[in-house]
Amino acid sequence: MNRSAFTRRMIVASLASAAAIAMAQSAFAQAGTSAPVTIGFITTLSTPAGYIGEDIRAGFQLALIDGKLGGVPVNLAIEDDALKPANAKQAADRLIQSGVKLFTGVNFSNVLAAVVPGVLESGGYYVSLNPGPSSFAGERCHRNYFVASYQNDAFHEAAGLAANRLGYKRVALLAPNYQAGRDALEGFKRTFKGEIVGEIYTKLDQTDFSVELARVRSLAPEAIYQFHPGGAGINFAKQYANAGLAKSIPMLIPAFSMDAHMVGATGDAADGIYASALWTPEATAPASKAFVEAFRKAYSRTPTMYAQQAY
Repeated sequence: MNRSAFTRRMIVASLASAAAIAMAQSAFAQAGTSAPVTIGFITTLSTPAGYIGEDIRAGFQLALIDGKLGGVPVNLAIEDDALKPANAKQAADRLIQSGVKLFTGVNFSNVLAAVVPGVLESGGYYVSLNPGPSSFAGERCHRNYFVASYQNDAFHEAAGLAANRLGYKRVALLAPNYQAGRDALEGFKRTFKGEIVGEIYTKLDQTDFSVELARVRSLAPEAIYQFHPGGAGINFAKQYANAGLAKSIPMLIPAFSMDAHMVGATGDAADGIYASALWTPEATAPASKAFVEAFRKAYSRTPTMYAQQAY
């Protein structure tokens, strides 16, 4: 990513962070100085994708200074959505009824779609730490909805550019059939100049990819681009390697499909994969190095990009 693009992203993230602090300060002023501001923190803490929510929670909590956000005392009302939109909506509705006005924490776009409308209709605010579904952009953008990361499809445009530079002319695409998955493939197609030989949609909680891998083998592309976050991505990478496809058909991915946790879980299956990313734990910027050091000291593990974005 060039310097100007990186700077634009940092400005957007800073504005969203400033907005969250301003909202907390406003709520604090309205409530008086005796009680902290409650933030509805709905995220995925169970299922094979639970480590993502754990890192989001950990990164956010690391940013709090003595229980304060921007000098304002805050209380996190943490709820596990179990990667189920209905669970998340029920949790959001309970928190809304209890008077909570500021929400964050959701990681998956389909869960976000179930939470955000009710929050906004209640007059509340939502600050997204990671997902930025295209369905919430443009004409559907809302003044109380902030995204500290990026629009989903924009992230994957970099992978399309990378495929061009690597010289691939025929690529097969795979992603779960939900908003972020569809956004991922649309972003890749927007910048890739070669031929898309096939688009294969999977299930978000899928564990067995044998049928899809057989399809990839029959299509015989020069490379694949796949987006499967969390546990699904771990299973996909292992099965792809075990099927012998990695030796003949290179895999391109966004960093969501091979984060720091997934590298450890997949072992040698991660070798040779080409990933596009905005940040890695090896980044040398002083602020990044300080964050990684603080996170490792606090939690005895390496942070994923989910933790970095939450922080």
